[in-house]
Amino acid sequence: MVKNIIKKKRLLFIPVITTLFFLLVSCNDEPTFMGSSLLLDTIAIKSISTDSTTLITDSKSFIHRLEIFNSGAMFVGKSNDVIAISMLRFSGIPDTLDNITEADIDSVTLTLPLLRYAYGDLSNQTALSFKVYKIVKYWTNQSNWDTLFPTGSQTTEYFDYTKVLGTFTGSIDQNAPDSAFSPISIQLDKLLIAEWFKLASDTTTVGTIWGIALVPDDNSSVIRSLSSQSLQDTRVHPYIRTAYRRTQDTLDTLILTSAIDASVTNSNPPDEKSLTIQGVVSSRFKLGFDVSSIPDEAAIHIAELDLYLDTSISNYGNFNPDSTVVTRLYIDSTYSSYLYYYYGGNDTTLKPDLFRFPEITSAVQYWVTHGKKGELVFLPEGINNEYRELDKLVFRGINDPDPAKRPALRIIYSTRPKTKCNP
Repeated sequence: MVKNIIKKKRLLFIPVITTLFFLLVSCNDEPTFMGSSLLLDTIAIKSISTDSTTLITDSKSFIHRLEIFNSGAMFVGKSNDVIAISMLRFSGIPDTLDNITEADIDSVTLTLPLLRYAYGDLSNQTALSFKVYKIVKYWTNQSNWDTLFPTGSQTTEYFDYTKVLGTFTGSIDQNAPDSAFSPISIQLDKLLIAEWFKLASDTTTVGTIWGIALVPDDNSSVIRSLSSQSLQDTRVHPYIRTAYRRTQDTLDTLILTSAIDASVTNSNPPDEKSLTIQGVVSSRFKLGFDVSSIPDEAAIHIAELDLYLDTSISNYGNFNPDSTVVTRLYIDSTYSSYLYYYYGGNDTTLKPDLFRFPEITSAVQYWVTHGKKGELVFLPEGINNEYRELDKLVFRGINDPDPAKRPALRIIYSTRPKTKCNP
């Protein structure tokens, strides 16, 4: 989509300047014959760019915490400075099994359906290892890394680290066919389910079953994606299969399906001077603009922004690299409400590292009429890139050693003539 827009913009770029001249002289109150000749002298179509004027004044990368909650994918593992923890809460726990003890339970098996996406060390089939802990504190769809780890510690009061409920240190063949791409299976501590049965039978404690957490080991070097509950489509959920005996000769099976799945992630803050975006972790960056050199009465006709990807420090998972990013004009400092959004795409027919935003015209027009300054925030495009993949794109900054690779803005505008319809 973005490539087609870029190509069309190149074809229309020259004729639009010609047609603008004729379009801009129209007015409900037509000038006199003598005034017409004077009016033509007052129309000015101009261009301005970062080649000759400072239009991009500053930049900053930052982390904007996301709530990865019932998004269709959750994550567990570590890769360099990125860590991902998942939390699961289960539904359907019967309130009639409080008489079942640990001795009555034959096995408790946690099954985690794998997704194909992975980020980090993809060559090592045993790169992932993690432990399962009980969650002992209430968490919600608003939980993120900062709410669970507010002091910067690597442990949290939400998890009971005193007892490991299960471990995974197995092998995952990323290249296995779908028929052999098996889910992760972990044997859990039987006492956990016996405790849940007792809590579920009492109305005063049933609400304290907070679920389990998947916490990666320090030696993990990959982050795997797991299928999870989704608000938008049908997904295979993680589940716990419990085999237990009501009587000595009767073996029953209970399947508990996850009802709430969430991930919390953390990484080192990006270099503020870099231009970094990364999904799940949600690194974003903003560019500050100053269009004071454009007159108040100007009409913006074309505004085009170029960014250059630094492939040497960008990192991707095992899917094709993102070719589209999005930028938004927010109207609040919390980045919760935006006025406009624009797509930028990697058009390899131009330059392999170029991401072009061919149409940010409305943003520039807004700045011209609202104080001449503003900013755009850049982030991954779409739910898959933002919530289900960890690809890290780093663009060259405003002070890059190569001036040709710095962010570039080009604007074409016209000044409106002083007439009765434009006093």
